[in-house]
Amino acid sequence: MRTFAEPANTECLECFNCLNITEPRTCTNTSQCSNSESCYLQTLHSGNEVHYDMGCQNNQLCSSMAVGPNGIIGRSIRTRQQYSCFECCSSNRCNENLCAHRKPTA
Repeated sequence: MRTFAEPANTECLECFNCLNITEPRTCTNTSQCSNSESCYLQTLHSGNEVHYDMGCQNNQLCSSMAVGPNGIIGRSIRTRQQYSCFECCSSNRCNENLCAHRKPTA
């Protein structure tokens, strides 16, 4: 009888992982994603405040969320928050620079 060991997974990403922060570049926490996940960053607007969520996200959800504001992304009726950007990337610690094209300039 032969047994085979599964090869070590070397393709898992490391992503910045913070919730409800005011600036993505201040996030120093990281997490190791599974092999079916990518890094993501999402912006949430509530009144005049902008907050960011970032971490690992399932690749299928990343694909479906890329449809834009007329698809899954929109207004949360329960929390009255507006989701204006959801982007994924596939390299280590790449999610601190996502949605940069949608940030207001001073």
